[in-house]
Amino acid sequence: MHWIGYDESVNVLVIADEGVFPAGSLSVAMDGQGMVRIVGLARRTELYAHWTDIGTLESTTFADGATTLAYLTAELAKQRTSKPIALPFTAGEPIGGHKGVRIAAGGLVQLASSDDASQAGTVLGVSLAAADDGSGLDVAIIGEVTESSWSWAVGPVFLGIGGALTQAPPASGFVQQIGKAIGPHSLVVSLSTPIVLAQ
Repeated sequence: MHWIGYDESVNVLVIADEGVFPAGSLSVAMDGQGMVRIVGLARRTELYAHWTDIGTLESTTFADGATTLAYLTAELAKQRTSKPIALPFTAGEPIGGHKGVRIAAGGLVQLASSDDASQAGTVLGVSLAAADDGSGLDVAIIGEVTESSWSWAVGPVFLGIGGALTQAPPASGFVQQIGKAIGPHSLVVSLSTPIVLAQ
């Protein structure tokens, strides 16, 4: 038997007696004869076996090929996601998603802007979604945030003008590193101490 599944504690896919594989790195297909093929990186076949020879990591077997395929498809798609630590606030103006924001009068959240030195020390983090004036808004204060439209180079990310995030440090106002890009679509929020620039 081939016992297969996802181990969340270490974020890997396990094929007993075959090895462990990075989460999200395997795909599965089954032919008309009930043969299951699990393919890994570089299209390498990691397992080729009949569905009757496959079970879960808990030693459970399946009643038919369709159930086997559904289980494998779900398990091979699993991977642990890291979520940012976010706090709930109320927007004090319309705010777009993934913008640098600050705490303003009355505890409301508004867009932060690096060209206004008076805002130094008030930056909270990054908005996780868009919000209208008066609506609830979750703000990531630390941890990983992903956004498919980003195209970062690995390195520091700063607050820009009007809530924009940028990799070019501002030349006026104040410098506030929001965090560090660890991939094209991924930012780890971790605010640095703001530096007010000479006027």
